[in-house]
Amino acid sequence: MFLFKPRYPETPGFKVAGPSQQAANKIEKHQKNMQMRVYEYALACGEQGFIPDEAAKALGLKIITARARCSEMCTKGKLFKTGIERKNADGCNQEVLRAL
Repeated sequence: MFLFKPRYPETPGFKVAGPSQQAANKIEKHQKNMQMRVYEYALACGEQGFIPDEAAKALGLKIITARARCSEMCTKGKLFKTGIERKNADGCNQEVLRAL
């Protein structure tokens, strides 16, 4: 008997087995809650949108966690890239996202 296990973006992604897969497995039970928090933040930002690092700061998440949840939600069609970029705290450009 085969059991179906959902794949990315329904579960956190990883490229190769090992530490990346272990991290994905560890975060899986919290993924949907964090996605919902990021989505609610996106809604609150309205037309101005946000960059993932702003969401991380506002929600008290690690930057890498917020970036991953934003990527998943873009893949799911819940967020979209506006075509505008803003600088993050490190001075690097990030794409501004908005909720659909």
